[in-house]
Order: sequence, then structure tokens, then C-alpha cells
Amino acid sequence: MCKGQCPGTAIDGDWRNRTEHCEVWKAVYARLESDLVAEGKQPLSLSRLREHVERAVLGGWSQGRMLYLSQITRTRRNGSSAGRGDPAWRLELEHLSNVLQEVVERGR
Repeated sequence: MCKGQCPGTAIDGDWRNRTEHCEVWKAVYARLESDLVAEGKQPLSLSRLREHVERAVLGGWSQGRMLYLSQITRTRRNGSSAGRGDPAWRLELEHLSNVLQEVVERGR
């Protein structure tokens, strides 16, 4: 659920680094996740939509756009999108996903 960029508490004061409180945030998110599951709800972290959402967010960031999770999940559930009827939207998203995957694999 975290996307980093904790400038006030980033290690060495560098916004590109994780926060010095990263483990605290992880524990908070884990607790919230377990509470949601106990209430019979499915958090995004355990949803079949998670991979789709992650790809869409990364694709948006790579184009300099900020996407809201609610927009992405609503689009996926409804089977519609801002670019509905335009297959180029889906193809572009798939292409960006492949490019990002290649970059990650080269960096290993």
C-alpha cells in the first residue's frame, strides 16, 4: 500500500529512500489487513485485482500521471475505462508493463 516518498523521515534525508519508520508502517498495514479480513472484507493486498492495480499505477507514473486506486478498481470491476472502445489504451498499458518488467529484470 505504500509508495514510498516519505521526505520528512527518509533515511539520510533523501526522499528516494524509505522512511526510518518503514517497519512501523508495515506493521500498521498488516494490522489493518487482518482487521479487514476478520470483518469479512477483502483488502486490495489480497485481492485478485492487486496485480492489475499495480500495473495501472506504474503505467500512470511512467507517463507522469497520478491515478487514484478507486478509479482503477472501479474501472476493472465495471469492465469500463476512460478509453473504452479504444484498444490502444489496453495495448499501451500492456506495453508499459512489459517495459517495466524488462527494466526490473535487467537491474537484477
